[in-house]
Amino acid sequence: MRHHNFTAFDEYLVGATSANPTLTSTELNARLAHFDQLAIMAVVDNIDVNGTFTLWIFHSADGRNFTSWSTAADINAASIVTNQNNVFYCSVPTTTNQAPLLSYVRFSMSFATTNRGHVRITVTQRDQGS
Repeated sequence: MRHHNFTAFDEYLVGATSANPTLTSTELNARLAHFDQLAIMAVVDNIDVNGTFTLWIFHSADGRNFTSWSTAADINAASIVTNQNNVFYCSVPTTTNQAPLLSYVRFSMSFATTNRGHVRITVTQRDQGS
């Protein structure tokens, strides 16, 4: 059953690289991990040059020490093109045997080649009901 649908991030990023990624607000860490399933939609637009966008899901049991949820980026170096809305999505869990998220979740976002652009992340949360 769907429980929540909300915008988790909506900002114009400048200089977000893999060495210096942008993170979602710490105020959302517990909210993002509240339910069993996440569906994430990323819209990237108003970029300066063609490049790539990457989003990682990080999770934590204590809210302080975060680790990546999967072995590869959840939106992995997706091509972004100027003058259009670039839309991507991912979900948690991606397989039935995958480990659940811990108590806190945050997203890490970065560009390659592109130096700046608008990023909006919308999250839908569902519960398996067990």
